[in-house]
Amino acid sequence: MSADSARRARSLGLRVPVIALVLGFTAIPIQLRHVYADAVAAVFDLSLDIPDIIANVVGYIALGIVLADLGRRRAIGAATAISVLAEAAQLFTRGRSPSLIDVATNVLGAAIGVAVSARGSPAALVLSRRTTVWALAIAIGACVPLGLQFTPDHVESALASFVAAPPWRAVNDRGATRSGKLEAYWSFDRIGDDSVPDDSGSGLDGVLVNQPALVSGVSGRALSFNGSNQWVNVGDPIALRLVGSMTISAWINSSAFPRDDAAIVSDHSGLGYQLDTTIDEGPRTIGFKMADSYGRLMARYGKTPLATNRWYHVAGVYDADAKTLDVYLNGRRDDGCLSGRVSSRQRVSAKSVFIGRRASEQGFEFAGAVDDVRIYSRALSAGEIGELVEHAVESSPVQLSLERQGDIVRPDLVRDSCRSNRSDARVAGLVVAIGMCVAVACAGVWPWAGFRGASLAFGLIAGLVVLPLVAPLVPAYFRPLVPLLTVAGALTVAASVVEHSISSTLPPR
Repeated sequence: MSADSARRARSLGLRVPVIALVLGFTAIPIQLRHVYADAVAAVFDLSLDIPDIIANVVGYIALGIVLADLGRRRAIGAATAISVLAEAAQLFTRGRSPSLIDVATNVLGAAIGVAVSARGSPAALVLSRRTTVWALAIAIGACVPLGLQFTPDHVESALASFVAAPPWRAVNDRGATRSGKLEAYWSFDRIGDDSVPDDSGSGLDGVLVNQPALVSGVSGRALSFNGSNQWVNVGDPIALRLVGSMTISAWINSSAFPRDDAAIVSDHSGLGYQLDTTIDEGPRTIGFKMADSYGRLMARYGKTPLATNRWYHVAGVYDADAKTLDVYLNGRRDDGCLSGRVSSRQRVSAKSVFIGRRASEQGFEFAGAVDDVRIYSRALSAGEIGELVEHAVESSPVQLSLERQGDIVRPDLVRDSCRSNRSDARVAGLVVAIGMCVAVACAGVWPWAGFRGASLAFGLIAGLVVLPLVAPLVPAYFRPLVPLLTVAGALTVAASVVEHSISSTLPPR
């Protein structure tokens, strides 16, 4: 053996992989959408979303570090261009909300990264056995949550839920750990001075806002809202901060429909619950929306189109034990599309409960009459809901036309056609990251220059392995792209690995 031997060593330049990773998480569209006026207007919405801001800053710190060798101005300029590109792509991506705040916080993160790099942070990764083990562990570890259908959106939603409604906030666990009951009932038959008494005996009286009119209802009197600035504010009592099973029911007679949801009962703010009429699935139907245990939307939509100037009995039922979400129209189950996955617990809102409007913002008011509103901390059976309807019909002076709808035995059959089902737009970044980790592992152990071909081959294999895990999380037309994304991730690593010789003098034998 020669006294001077050369050992091949490898290091990974991080600039291209990090840029690809940032674009993978922020710019690759999974579900395309038409650019509409509301989406463009939202770009200029300057409201602050703390979890989103944290994610933006943290994500771009790494980008600032790997761009730092361009110089401060060029690095921040490049990061700004990448951020603007990503936000522009999000205009065409369903489930994403681009904004100027995102650009600003991205650039802030990049500036922090540049400052950190000035203190000597490395922009390259030495490939070694230890690196290989870590890369494989991260690749395998990323597959585990995907198999459990736990995605980056779950992480952000959980963080947002923690900020909006901390877990130490007092809640009502009836319907979760103990038996539920009728929590509140507003018949509107006894209206005081700006007060709506709670006929359940729980004392959850509501406050009239802007004097909605009293009209003839299904049973006694009803409140009529103008669809603009009239509603009932029930406040934020602990009794209505439900985390388990619940039922909301009401009689409604819409005089007009808004451009979007018409909230009947709501404390919805991203978290919380809402019974409404909605066009989320096309025709105007019942909607029952809640936040799952991660704070993500779970919603059931009706299948029967609704009309104006007709009385309907509507109900939404959440059974936490059975993990089911159902809607009822005129006493019969009317289940259409299900959006999201039903969890065994719901996340409470930090907002007040309203009758006649959404809790989080105006623009989703109910126009028409509302009667006999009930909130239960248990899941009513189909028979119990039917009895509510029959009792009202028997005693009502109002002419009711109750069209019966049959049950859908397999509501899951219509799930794939649901327009409201949203994929996690950040899954693409996770898939790219898995391909990168596999390529890093190949580069760390492959003993000859052919590691590049091996990296791409194993990147493709990784994509085929990940595909069945990702399939439930993305639309069918996106699934063939999953192996291509892992290969793309592997390619960024293969193109960024540098081989060099390290000479060493061996002692004589």
